[in-house]
Amino acid sequence: MSGAGQDQLLALVVRASGLAAEQRQAFFEAELAGEEERVEQALRLAELIEEATCAPALEGDAWRASGLPSIPGFELIELIGHGGMGSVFRARQLNPEREVAIKLIRADLVSDQASDRLVREAHLLGRLDHPGIARVYAAGEVLDEGGRRQPWLAMELIEGVSLRAWLAEQPHSTPDVLAVFIRLAEAVQYAHQQGIIHRDLKPANVIVEADGRPRILDFGVARFTEVDPGQATTLLQPGELVGTLGYMAPEQLDGRADTRSDVYALGVMLYQALAGSMPLELGSLGLIEALSRLAREEPRSLRSLRPGLSPELEAAVMHAIARHPDRRYASAAQFGEDLARILDHRPLLARPPGRWRATWLFLRRHRLGVAVSAGIALAVIISAVVAVHFGLREAEARAQAEQRSAQLEAVNRFMQDMLSAADPSNTLGEVVSVSDALAAAARLLPQDVSLEPAVRAELHRLIGLIYLNLARTDEARTQLGHALEVQDLADDEDQLKTRVGLVRVALHEGDFDRAMSESQALERDIAAVRAGHPVRIQSGNVAAHALYYKGQYEEAEQLVEQRLAEAEAHLEPGDLETSLLRALLAVIVRQRGDLARAVAIHESVLDERRVALGQDHQQTLSAMHNLATALGELGERERAEAISRETLARRERVLGRDHPETINTRNNLAAVLIQRGALDEAEPLARSVVDWNVARLGPLHPNSLTARNILAYLLEDRGAVAEAEALYRTILAEVHARGDDALNAQVLGVANNLGMLLLNNDQAAAAADVFAALLPESERLLGHSHPNHAIFVGNHGWCLVRLGRPGEGAELMRASVELLEPVLGPEHPRMLQLAARIAEAEVLALERPVGNP
Repeated sequence: MSGAGQDQLLALVVRASGLAAEQRQAFFEAELAGEEERVEQALRLAELIEEATCAPALEGDAWRASGLPSIPGFELIELIGHGGMGSVFRARQLNPEREVAIKLIRADLVSDQASDRLVREAHLLGRLDHPGIARVYAAGEVLDEGGRRQPWLAMELIEGVSLRAWLAEQPHSTPDVLAVFIRLAEAVQYAHQQGIIHRDLKPANVIVEADGRPRILDFGVARFTEVDPGQATTLLQPGELVGTLGYMAPEQLDGRADTRSDVYALGVMLYQALAGSMPLELGSLGLIEALSRLAREEPRSLRSLRPGLSPELEAAVMHAIARHPDRRYASAAQFGEDLARILDHRPLLARPPGRWRATWLFLRRHRLGVAVSAGIALAVIISAVVAVHFGLREAEARAQAEQRSAQLEAVNRFMQDMLSAADPSNTLGEVVSVSDALAAAARLLPQDVSLEPAVRAELHRLIGLIYLNLARTDEARTQLGHALEVQDLADDEDQLKTRVGLVRVALHEGDFDRAMSESQALERDIAAVRAGHPVRIQSGNVAAHALYYKGQYEEAEQLVEQRLAEAEAHLEPGDLETSLLRALLAVIVRQRGDLARAVAIHESVLDERRVALGQDHQQTLSAMHNLATALGELGERERAEAISRETLARRERVLGRDHPETINTRNNLAAVLIQRGALDEAEPLARSVVDWNVARLGPLHPNSLTARNILAYLLEDRGAVAEAEALYRTILAEVHARGDDALNAQVLGVANNLGMLLLNNDQAAAAADVFAALLPESERLLGHSHPNHAIFVGNHGWCLVRLGRPGEGAELMRASVELLEPVLGPEHPRMLQLAARIAEAEVLALERPVGNP
């Protein structure tokens, strides 16, 4: 029977799936009048598949009883996969010499004609050369023990895991999943351009390599659509049914697969990756019932299973898996383009968004300050106010909804005025920056008397927060101040949010006295707000930051623990406010010396943010930066360096080279490189960080103090001892002149470094004076058990040994070990160094005569 005839019978069987067995013969006789042989074939086909399931049968191969098969030119090493179509082996090709994968097709699945087709197909598939497709090198056939022909394919060996395993092994963020499918769409589009349709795309045919790159396998069932000069090449008979049903487009039941069938399969795979289940569940059905469902039923809405997904993503996926091919993307390239648009927060090709949705997408896309026209940027700002201030919750009363609606109308009018004022014809078509657009909005806001106070205040607040995210603290403070002038009720939620923003400005500017004063007042007024309210969580966050920067670590930790308990009890799992508190807790416990706990929290926060926000989100990058810092302090320098390098590359790409957070990561990397001895690479980084921080933040900002300390340490390692000593002493003199304990705590490490520089340059007496002044301060500010204080004690002990007082020195170093060993462990390099120094001191003490000082 021809393939087309077989598919016609299959279609009839599907149509008859709802009939009882005794009714089928009458149905087939009516449909196939006068074709008795085909009626019998239809009945046999229905009987054969009625009890079958959608899972492929796994039968043993003949080779299993007699060892690995022999294929000329190849040495088979081991079995690496086995499925319904056959087995896959790791093999060594002899000429050219390389490792390959050999796919041996089961002899009982292919006729001689099919074997010939597969060999010819593999020969032509060898021309596919794309980074997302596994290469086919060669093909042939062998005879099994029963004399049956078994075709084989030699393919590129791909190391990795299947797409299904990659999705299951750990949670992946939606952006990371989309990035994989964009690459898959590119690979499929390339094959289509070469005239090849896969027709059997499914997770088992995609391998994800260790670096996250997907590779498509098994184009061995593909069909060529091109016509070569002089001959038509069709490698699969028309209508031949292949593939796994759940990923097959409905038209494949009729043997009408084209490029859009592969788009359908990609869409189903992405649906499954996002929702955790298939659009149509077929796994427990008999084959005939599964075929009937595939042919007739519409897939479930993606957001019915994952309500948190964006409407754009649902629209793209559902467009790809539309039952009728004419309603799908015309190409894999179009599907991939829309997935890229989702990542970039641009409108879809598949479904243009409404006006307000479009402005929201623009806000997401331009939130980091890329250049846009003034009109668009202002529309972005107003749209954000709509989303933030006027989003109606189900619990709000109708009267409130009506009031909000009136306010929204006023916002609409303001937006129209802004769009008109910023029309390109009025600026001679000039494209201006977001900063220019923000400035224009800030100037025009006070002039619009039609805006209600609540609307104007929220606009000022939002513009202020955007300025703050752009590190423009002067403008941020001005705009937040304007918002506060309008919000006149001390217990009003909107005013409390504005005051949180003002504390954030003070923290960014390094004015910790102002941050402390304002946050304490805020905390007093926040006491009446219900537990777990987001503004309480935000207030606790900024107040704890102020305590931290003032050196009040215990109080900061207590406040964070309290608000964290509220957040976990009242906010949704995975809420960003909860994550921010946990990250702050890790920073505080790291400062208090519990490095192992800090690293564990930082790792947990990073995992959560990667899944929830994506790899390049600003908060994810912040979590990476914090983890690298903690790892460096714990002595895990290789991991710290790798994470710092990745964070720096991502921050430079996402935020820009001059963003404050990028500068902080550059400083982190410089410190790690100094520890490794890579001074040539570290020095330009360290100097650029010092220059930036001192120019922008002033010499006594904590970031500046850290950067200057790192530079001095580097200079010392390079042998520029006088320059390093001068820089250490300058830092200490400037800080001590301020008399601020928060700053004094910041430079304890600077004093320690100065002491060690002097000691290492044969100035032990001067070093002892530095340590004698340092230890009481470090114990007062950090506490006796803090690891940094313990390190200073150990260094002072070594200084005493060098001064000829080995007994006293050994005693101090043993006290240091007692404090540090629970934190660092006995095998940490610092602990081994202390052990060696103690041993040396004990030997010296034994050699020194009694009574000799």
